[in-house]
Amino acid sequence: MEKLFRFIPFAILIIVLMACSSTRTLTVDDNGKNFEVNPQAKLYIKLDGNLTTGYQWQILEMDNNVIELIGEPEYKTENTSLTGASGSFIFHLRGKNTGQTTVKLGYMRPWETGVEPIEMYEVTIVVKSS
Repeated sequence: MEKLFRFIPFAILIIVLMACSSTRTLTVDDNGKNFEVNPQAKLYIKLDGNLTTGYQWQILEMDNNVIELIGEPEYKTENTSLTGASGSFIFHLRGKNTGQTTVKLGYMRPWETGVEPIEMYEVTIVVKSS
């Protein structure tokens, strides 16, 4: 019985660490939803697109005091040998400070000014400590 009581704090610590280090990936199915993350928790937004058309997903709105972009957005395609193949745009984000922000992305051509995005994506992120 005494051995069991020694094990419990370690089990709780492992569970807490796993919860803190988890990474959530949001997709088009999550459009319009709300999510809670801890400070320093990683969050990915993965949206389909085709870079060869000139269109790309761009961040239109996000409070950088609440959540931050880690590096540049990434574009991955499954079939690298096929010219014009579609792929996914991946935004790597991390919770920064407690608060709430709306992350809005638009699928658009960056050189076209005054033109509305052909697709929009929006999620609300709440960063709060456990």
